Amino acid sequence: MRCEIERVIFLENLTGVIGALPARTTYPVLQNILIEVTKNKLSMAATDLDSYIRKEITLTSEKQTEPGKVILPGRKLLEACREIGAEKLMLSTAENNIRLQSGPSDFLFASLDPAEYPEPPAQPSDSKLEFPLSVLLETYDLTNFAASRDESRPAFCGLFFEVKEKKATVVATDGYRLAMVKKTGDFSGKFSAIIPPKVFTLFPVEEEKVVVTADPAKIGFAFKNTTVISRLIEGPYPDYERVIPKKCPDSLRANREILTAALRRTSVFAHPVGRLVTFNLTSKELTLFAQSPELGSVTESLSCQYEGENLKIGFNVNYLLEILRHIETEEVLMEFSGPLTAGLIKPGQTSSDIEKLFLLMPIHLD
Repeated sequence: MRCEIERVIFLENLTGVIGALPARTTYPVLQNILIEVTKNKLSMAATDLDSYIRKEITLTSEKQTEPGKVILPGRKLLEACREIGAEKLMLSTAENNIRLQSGPSDFLFASLDPAEYPEPPAQPSDSKLEFPLSVLLETYDLTNFAASRDESRPAFCGLFFEVKEKKATVVATDGYRLAMVKKTGDFSGKFSAIIPPKVFTLFPVEEEKVVVTADPAKIGFAFKNTTVISRLIEGPYPDYERVIPKKCPDSLRANREILTAALRRTSVFAHPVGRLVTFNLTSKELTLFAQSPELGSVTESLSCQYEGENLKIGFNVNYLLEILRHIETEEVLMEFSGPLTAGLIKPGQTSSDIEKLFLLMPIHLD
Protein backbone atom coordinates (compact mmCIF):
# COMPACT_ATOMS: atom_id res chain seq x y z
CA MET A 1 0.00 0.00 0.00
CA ARG A 2 1.19 3.50 -0.80
CA CYS A 3 -0.35 6.97 -1.09
CA GLU A 4 0.47 10.66 -0.77
CA ILE A 5 -1.96 13.09 0.83
CA GLU A 6 -2.03 16.61 2.22
CA ARG A 7 -1.38 16.59 5.97
CA VAL A 8 -4.23 19.03 6.77
CA ILE A 9 -6.82 16.87 4.99
CA PHE A 10 -5.50 13.64 6.51
CA LEU A 11 -5.42 15.15 10.00
CA GLU A 12 -8.92 16.59 9.71
CA ASN A 13 -10.42 13.23 8.76
CA LEU A 14 -8.32 11.30 11.24
CA THR A 15 -9.54 13.57 14.05
CA GLY A 16 -13.11 12.85 12.93
CA VAL A 17 -12.80 9.06 13.26
CA ILE A 18 -10.77 8.96 16.49
CA GLY A 19 -13.92 9.75 18.48
CA ALA A 20 -15.26 6.26 17.77
CA LEU A 21 -12.33 4.53 19.48
CA PRO A 22 -13.14 3.11 22.93
CA ALA A 23 -11.51 4.70 25.98
CA ARG A 24 -10.83 1.22 27.37
CA THR A 25 -11.23 -2.20 25.79
CA THR A 26 -10.21 -5.82 26.25
CA TYR A 27 -9.71 -6.05 22.46
CA PRO A 28 -6.49 -4.16 21.62
CA VAL A 29 -7.28 -4.17 17.90
CA LEU A 30 -10.12 -1.71 18.58
CA GLN A 31 -7.55 0.95 19.49
CA ASN A 32 -6.55 0.92 15.82
CA ILE A 33 -8.09 2.44 12.73
CA LEU A 34 -8.40 0.72 9.38
CA ILE A 35 -6.95 2.61 6.39
CA GLU A 36 -7.70 1.40 2.88
CA VAL A 37 -6.32 2.82 -0.37
CA THR A 38 -7.87 2.18 -3.78
CA LYS A 39 -6.97 3.71 -7.13
CA ASN A 40 -7.96 7.28 -6.21
CA LYS A 41 -9.55 7.01 -2.75
CA LEU A 42 -8.34 6.73 0.83
CA SER A 43 -10.81 5.62 3.48
CA MET A 44 -10.33 5.37 7.22
CA ALA A 45 -12.64 3.60 9.66
CA ALA A 46 -12.88 3.18 13.43
CA THR A 47 -15.22 1.28 15.74
CA ASP A 48 -15.84 0.33 19.35
CA LEU A 49 -18.25 -2.44 18.20
CA ASP A 50 -21.23 -0.25 19.14
CA SER A 51 -20.45 2.75 16.91
CA TYR A 52 -18.73 2.69 13.52
CA ILE A 53 -17.49 5.59 11.40
CA ARG A 54 -15.94 5.62 7.95
CA LYS A 55 -14.54 8.63 6.08
CA GLU A 56 -13.52 8.74 2.44
CA ILE A 57 -10.97 11.10 0.86
CA THR A 58 -10.29 11.62 -2.84
CA LEU A 59 -6.58 11.36 -3.66
CA THR A 60 -5.17 13.88 -6.12
CA SER A 61 -1.84 12.14 -6.75
CA GLU A 62 -2.67 8.81 -8.42
CA LYS A 63 0.87 8.24 -9.71
CA GLN A 64 2.18 7.42 -6.25
CA THR A 65 -0.81 5.32 -5.21
CA GLU A 66 -0.77 1.57 -4.63
CA PRO A 67 -3.95 -0.13 -3.32
CA GLY A 68 -3.92 -1.92 0.01
CA LYS A 69 -5.13 -2.05 3.62
CA VAL A 70 -3.37 -1.37 6.92
CA ILE A 71 -4.38 -0.92 10.54
CA LEU A 72 -2.63 1.67 12.68
CA PRO A 73 -2.87 2.73 16.35
CA GLY A 74 -5.31 5.63 16.03
CA ARG A 75 -4.30 7.92 18.87
CA LYS A 76 -0.55 7.52 18.29
CA LEU A 77 -1.04 8.23 14.59
CA LEU A 78 -2.98 11.37 15.53
CA GLU A 79 -0.20 12.53 17.88
CA ALA A 80 2.42 12.04 15.18
CA CYS A 81 0.41 13.90 12.51
CA ARG A 82 -0.20 16.84 14.82
CA GLU A 83 3.53 17.30 15.37
CA ILE A 84 4.47 17.12 11.69
CA GLY A 85 5.16 20.48 10.07
CA ALA A 86 5.40 19.49 6.38
CA GLU A 87 2.46 19.88 3.98
CA LYS A 88 2.46 16.34 2.53
CA LEU A 89 2.33 12.87 4.06
CA MET A 90 3.50 9.65 2.43
CA LEU A 91 1.97 6.48 3.84
CA SER A 92 3.39 3.13 2.68
CA THR A 93 4.07 -0.45 3.75
CA ALA A 94 7.68 -1.48 4.35
CA GLU A 95 8.14 -5.21 4.98
CA ASN A 96 6.35 -5.81 8.31
CA ASN A 97 6.02 -2.13 9.15
CA ILE A 98 3.93 0.83 8.05
CA ARG A 99 5.92 3.93 7.19
CA LEU A 100 4.71 7.49 7.59
CA GLN A 101 7.05 10.00 5.96
CA SER A 102 6.74 13.76 5.97
CA GLY A 103 9.61 16.18 5.43
CA PRO A 104 12.44 15.18 7.78
CA SER A 105 10.18 12.86 9.81
CA ASP A 106 10.10 9.11 9.22
CA PHE A 107 7.80 7.06 11.47
CA LEU A 108 7.68 3.25 11.45
CA PHE A 109 4.58 1.64 12.97
CA ALA A 110 4.49 -2.06 13.79
CA SER A 111 2.10 -3.78 11.39
CA LEU A 112 -0.94 -5.84 12.34
CA ASP A 113 -2.93 -8.06 10.02
CA PRO A 114 -5.89 -6.05 8.59
CA ALA A 115 -7.91 -9.28 8.63
CA GLU A 116 -8.03 -8.97 12.44
CA TYR A 117 -10.07 -5.79 12.18
CA PRO A 118 -13.86 -6.18 12.71
CA GLU A 119 -16.05 -6.31 9.62
CA PRO A 120 -18.06 -3.10 9.07
CA PRO A 121 -21.76 -3.35 10.03
CA ALA A 122 -24.34 -3.48 7.26
CA GLN A 123 -26.12 -0.21 6.51
CA PRO A 124 -29.68 -0.34 7.93
CA SER A 125 -32.38 0.14 5.32
CA ASP A 126 -35.86 -0.21 6.88
CA SER A 127 -36.58 3.50 7.43
CA LYS A 128 -35.13 6.42 5.47
CA LEU A 129 -35.40 10.10 6.36
CA GLU A 130 -33.46 13.23 5.39
CA PHE A 131 -32.70 15.99 7.89
CA PRO A 132 -30.79 19.26 7.97
CA LEU A 133 -27.77 18.36 10.09
CA SER A 134 -28.24 21.54 12.12
CA VAL A 135 -31.53 20.12 13.47
CA LEU A 136 -29.82 17.01 14.86
CA LEU A 137 -26.90 18.93 16.33
CA GLU A 138 -29.10 21.55 17.98
CA THR A 139 -31.49 19.01 19.50
CA TYR A 140 -28.49 17.04 20.79
CA ASP A 141 -26.95 20.14 22.40
CA LEU A 142 -30.25 21.02 24.09
CA THR A 143 -30.98 17.57 25.54
CA ASN A 144 -27.81 15.54 26.07
CA PHE A 145 -27.01 17.09 29.46
CA ALA A 146 -30.16 15.49 30.93
CA ALA A 147 -29.33 11.93 29.83
CA SER A 148 -28.32 9.54 32.60
CA ARG A 149 -24.73 8.37 33.06
CA ASP A 150 -25.89 5.34 35.05
CA GLU A 151 -25.31 2.37 32.75
CA SER A 152 -27.49 0.12 34.92
CA ARG A 153 -30.48 1.83 33.23
CA PRO A 154 -29.47 1.77 29.55
CA ALA A 155 -32.62 3.39 28.16
CA PHE A 156 -32.07 6.47 30.36
CA CYS A 157 -28.55 6.83 28.91
CA GLY A 158 -29.84 7.43 25.39
CA LEU A 159 -31.68 10.16 23.53
CA PHE A 160 -35.20 9.22 22.49
CA PHE A 161 -35.65 10.36 18.90
CA GLU A 162 -39.11 10.27 17.32
CA VAL A 163 -40.52 11.51 14.04
CA LYS A 164 -44.25 11.52 13.36
CA GLU A 165 -46.82 13.89 11.88
CA LYS A 166 -44.03 16.05 10.39
CA LYS A 167 -42.57 16.75 13.83
CA ALA A 168 -39.23 15.58 15.23
CA THR A 169 -39.05 15.15 19.02
CA VAL A 170 -35.90 14.49 21.05
CA VAL A 171 -36.07 13.65 24.76
CA ALA A 172 -33.44 12.94 27.42
CA THR A 173 -33.99 12.18 31.10
CA ASP A 174 -32.18 10.71 34.08
CA GLY A 175 -35.28 10.41 36.24
CA TYR A 176 -34.63 13.70 38.08
CA ARG A 177 -34.67 16.12 35.15
CA LEU A 178 -35.94 16.01 31.61
CA ALA A 179 -35.17 17.94 28.45
CA MET A 180 -37.49 17.83 25.45
CA VAL A 181 -37.27 19.68 22.15
CA LYS A 182 -39.66 19.57 19.21
CA LYS A 183 -39.00 20.73 15.67
CA THR A 184 -41.70 20.97 13.01
CA GLY A 185 -40.54 20.44 9.44
CA ASP A 186 -40.92 18.54 6.21
CA PHE A 187 -40.09 15.20 7.83
CA SER A 188 -41.75 12.42 5.88
CA GLY A 189 -42.31 9.01 7.42
CA LYS A 190 -42.53 7.72 10.97
CA PHE A 191 -39.67 6.62 13.16
CA SER A 192 -38.61 6.21 16.81
CA ALA A 193 -35.41 4.97 18.44
CA ILE A 194 -33.17 5.36 21.51
CA ILE A 195 -29.83 6.63 20.21
CA PRO A 196 -26.52 6.57 22.14
CA PRO A 197 -25.36 10.20 22.61
CA LYS A 198 -21.84 9.31 21.42
CA VAL A 199 -23.15 9.02 17.86
CA PHE A 200 -23.85 12.75 17.61
CA THR A 201 -20.24 13.59 18.47
CA LEU A 202 -19.07 11.75 15.33
CA PHE A 203 -20.98 13.93 12.86
CA PRO A 204 -19.02 16.15 10.45
CA VAL A 205 -20.33 19.56 11.53
CA GLU A 206 -19.52 21.22 8.20
CA GLU A 207 -22.16 19.15 6.36
CA GLU A 208 -25.65 20.52 5.61
CA LYS A 209 -27.82 17.43 5.26
CA VAL A 210 -27.84 13.87 6.57
CA VAL A 211 -29.76 10.80 5.40
CA VAL A 212 -30.92 8.68 8.33
CA THR A 213 -31.68 4.98 7.89
CA ALA A 214 -32.67 2.55 10.60
CA ASP A 215 -33.81 -0.96 11.41
CA PRO A 216 -34.85 -2.41 14.81
CA ALA A 217 -31.20 -2.85 15.91
CA LYS A 218 -29.13 -0.17 14.14
CA ILE A 219 -29.23 3.40 12.90
CA GLY A 220 -27.14 4.86 10.08
CA PHE A 221 -26.23 8.43 9.14
CA ALA A 222 -24.95 9.08 5.62
CA PHE A 223 -23.15 12.30 4.75
CA LYS A 224 -21.26 13.35 1.66
CA ASN A 225 -18.00 11.60 2.58
CA THR A 226 -18.83 10.12 6.00
CA THR A 227 -20.88 7.16 7.17
CA VAL A 228 -21.81 6.59 10.81
CA ILE A 229 -23.58 3.42 11.99
CA SER A 230 -24.53 2.64 15.57
CA ARG A 231 -26.37 0.06 17.57
CA LEU A 232 -29.58 1.34 19.11
CA ILE A 233 -30.26 1.12 22.84
CA GLU A 234 -32.96 -1.41 23.58
CA GLY A 235 -36.18 0.02 24.94
CA PRO A 236 -38.79 0.71 25.93
CA TYR A 237 -38.11 4.36 26.70
CA PRO A 238 -39.72 5.72 29.90
CA ASP A 239 -43.21 7.16 29.51
CA TYR A 240 -41.97 10.74 29.80
CA GLU A 241 -45.32 12.32 28.95
CA ARG A 242 -46.82 10.84 32.12
CA VAL A 243 -44.50 12.87 34.38
CA ILE A 244 -45.11 16.21 32.64
CA PRO A 245 -47.81 18.06 34.64
CA LYS A 246 -50.85 18.88 32.52
CA LYS A 247 -51.93 21.85 34.64
CA CYS A 248 -49.62 24.25 36.47
CA PRO A 249 -51.65 26.99 38.22
CA ASP A 250 -48.60 28.79 39.64
CA SER A 251 -46.19 30.60 37.32
CA LEU A 252 -43.00 32.60 37.80
CA ARG A 253 -41.51 34.95 35.22
CA ALA A 254 -38.01 36.23 35.86
CA ASN A 255 -35.05 37.74 34.04
CA ARG A 256 -32.86 34.76 33.18
CA GLU A 257 -29.52 36.48 33.81
CA ILE A 258 -30.61 37.97 37.14
CA LEU A 259 -32.04 34.64 38.32
CA THR A 260 -28.93 32.77 37.19
CA ALA A 261 -26.62 35.18 39.03
CA ALA A 262 -28.71 34.90 42.22
CA LEU A 263 -28.67 31.10 42.05
CA ARG A 264 -24.90 31.07 41.59
CA ARG A 265 -24.42 33.20 44.68
CA THR A 266 -26.84 31.08 46.68
CA SER A 267 -25.20 27.86 45.49
CA VAL A 268 -22.04 28.75 47.43
CA PHE A 269 -23.84 27.68 50.63
CA ALA A 270 -25.89 24.82 49.11
CA HIS A 271 -25.58 21.57 51.04
CA PRO A 272 -22.96 19.27 49.47
CA VAL A 273 -25.51 16.45 49.42
CA GLY A 274 -28.44 17.28 47.16
CA ARG A 275 -27.29 20.88 46.47
CA LEU A 276 -30.63 22.14 47.80
CA VAL A 277 -31.79 25.71 47.19
CA THR A 278 -35.25 26.66 48.44
CA PHE A 279 -37.60 28.91 46.45
CA ASN A 280 -39.99 30.93 48.63
CA LEU A 281 -42.52 32.54 46.29
CA THR A 282 -45.01 35.27 47.14
CA SER A 283 -46.87 37.73 44.96
CA LYS A 284 -44.18 40.38 45.46
CA GLU A 285 -40.85 38.58 45.40
CA LEU A 286 -38.80 35.43 45.14
CA THR A 287 -36.55 34.57 48.08
CA LEU A 288 -33.78 32.01 47.62
CA PHE A 289 -32.33 30.20 50.62
CA ALA A 290 -29.49 27.71 51.03
CA GLN A 291 -27.86 26.29 54.12
CA SER A 292 -24.76 24.22 54.81
CA PRO A 293 -24.06 22.82 58.30
CA GLU A 294 -20.35 23.66 57.97
CA LEU A 295 -20.57 27.08 56.31
CA GLY A 296 -23.82 28.70 57.41
CA SER A 297 -26.68 30.03 55.31
CA VAL A 298 -27.52 32.60 52.64
CA THR A 299 -30.73 34.39 51.68
CA GLU A 300 -31.21 36.27 48.43
CA SER A 301 -34.32 38.20 47.38
CA LEU A 302 -35.24 39.44 43.92
CA SER A 303 -38.29 40.94 42.30
CA CYS A 304 -40.27 38.83 39.84
CA GLN A 305 -43.68 38.31 38.33
CA TYR A 306 -45.42 35.49 40.20
CA GLU A 307 -49.03 34.39 39.87
CA GLY A 308 -50.42 31.77 42.21
CA GLU A 309 -50.60 30.71 45.85
CA ASN A 310 -47.60 31.28 48.12
CA LEU A 311 -45.22 28.41 47.47
CA LYS A 312 -42.12 26.94 49.06
CA ILE A 313 -40.27 24.44 46.88
CA GLY A 314 -36.71 23.12 46.70
CA PHE A 315 -34.47 22.18 43.76
CA ASN A 316 -30.97 20.90 43.10
CA VAL A 317 -29.28 24.19 42.18
CA ASN A 318 -26.69 22.56 39.89
CA TYR A 319 -29.43 20.91 37.83
CA LEU A 320 -31.41 24.14 37.63
CA LEU A 321 -28.40 26.20 36.55
CA GLU A 322 -27.64 23.69 33.83
CA ILE A 323 -31.16 24.04 32.48
CA LEU A 324 -30.91 27.82 32.51
CA ARG A 325 -27.69 27.60 30.49
CA HIS A 326 -29.71 25.98 27.70
CA ILE A 327 -32.26 28.80 27.58
CA GLU A 328 -31.30 31.80 25.45
CA THR A 329 -34.25 34.13 25.94
CA GLU A 330 -34.10 37.19 28.18
CA GLU A 331 -37.00 35.90 30.25
CA VAL A 332 -37.51 32.46 31.75
CA LEU A 333 -40.88 30.95 32.70
CA MET A 334 -41.21 28.47 35.57
CA GLU A 335 -44.51 26.71 36.26
CA PHE A 336 -45.50 24.80 39.39
CA SER A 337 -48.41 22.72 40.65
CA GLY A 338 -47.24 22.11 44.21
CA PRO A 339 -44.11 21.57 46.33
CA LEU A 340 -43.89 17.86 45.50
CA THR A 341 -44.65 18.03 41.79
CA ALA A 342 -42.12 18.54 39.00
CA GLY A 343 -41.48 22.12 37.97
CA LEU A 344 -41.54 23.10 34.30
CA ILE A 345 -38.95 25.51 32.91
CA LYS A 346 -39.49 27.15 29.52
CA PRO A 347 -38.01 30.00 27.49
CA GLY A 348 -39.91 33.28 27.47
CA GLN A 349 -41.04 34.76 24.18
CA THR A 350 -38.83 33.53 21.36
CA SER A 351 -38.70 33.55 17.58
CA SER A 352 -37.02 30.13 17.48
CA ASP A 353 -38.80 27.41 15.50
CA ILE A 354 -37.70 24.81 18.07
CA GLU A 355 -40.01 24.24 21.03
CA LYS A 356 -38.11 23.66 24.30
CA LEU A 357 -39.39 22.23 27.57
CA PHE A 358 -37.36 21.32 30.65
CA LEU A 359 -38.62 19.51 33.74
CA LEU A 360 -36.99 19.29 37.17
CA MET A 361 -38.13 17.16 40.09
CA PRO A 362 -38.25 19.01 43.44
CA ILE A 363 -36.40 18.02 46.60
CA HIS A 364 -38.60 17.21 49.59
CA LEU A 365 -38.32 19.91 52.25
CA ASP A 366 -38.27 18.89 55.92
